[in-house]
Amino acid sequence: MNSTELPRLSVRSPADLIAAVPYLLGFHPTDSIVVVALSGKRIVFAARGDLPGDADPYEPGQHIAAVTARQGADSATVVGYGPATRVTPAVDAVRAALAEAGLAVLDALRVTDGRWWSYLCTEPECCPPEGTRYDPQSSAVPAAAVFAGQVALPDRAALAAQVAPVGGEAMRVAVEQAEQRLTDLLATAPAADLLGARPTGGRHGGVAGHGAAPPCW
Repeated sequence: MNSTELPRLSVRSPADLIAAVPYLLGFHPTDSIVVVALSGKRIVFAARGDLPGDADPYEPGQHIAAVTARQGADSATVVGYGPATRVTPAVDAVRAALAEAGLAVLDALRVTDGRWWSYLCTEPECCPPEGTRYDPQSSAVPAAAVFAGQVALPDRAALAAQVAPVGGEAMRVAVEQAEQRLTDLLATAPAADLLGARPTGGRHGGVAGHGAAPPCW
C-alpha cells in the first residue's frame, strides 16, 4: 500500500460511525453537532459546529447544511454530542435543513457519557430508551485510522494549538535556543569553515592574505 493510499474504514454500525468521527475531524468533539456526508456509500465530508445553546438553532443548522450540500453528497448522518436538552433542538434543525437541501438523512444520533441514542430508530430491541453503551476501542475503526496515519487529538483546543502561529513566550524561547546553537557552532567550528569570519589581519576584516572585501551583512 502506498503512503498516499488510505485504507477503507468500514462503518457497519452507529458505534463504528461514532468511533470514526474523531478521526474524520482530527479531534474528539464535545458540545458539538457533526454532519458526516456521503456520496453513495463513501464518506466525502465531515463538518462540525458548536451546539447553539440558548440561541435559535435554525440559522446554524441552515449554514452547516448548505456547506454540506456543496460537497457533492447525497445523504448524511447527524451526530450531536451533549445533553438532550441542548442536542435535540440542534439535531432537529440540522435534519430539517439537510432535507430542504435535498440530502437524505440516514440517521440522527446523540452521544454522551459512553452511550448513544438514535432519533430515527424506534425499536427498543436495538435502540433502547436508556441508550446503547459503546466502547470505541471495541471497533476496528480506530486501529485502521491509526494505521493510516490519522490522528484524533483530545479536543478542539489541542487541534487549534497545533495550527496556531508561534509567538509570545514560545517564540522568544525558540529564538534564544537558535542563537545559543549558532554561538556554540561558531565556537567549535574549524577556522577554514567560517566563511566570512574576521581574521587577525587584513583591511576591513577581509580574509587574511587575499585583501577581499567582507560579505554584506
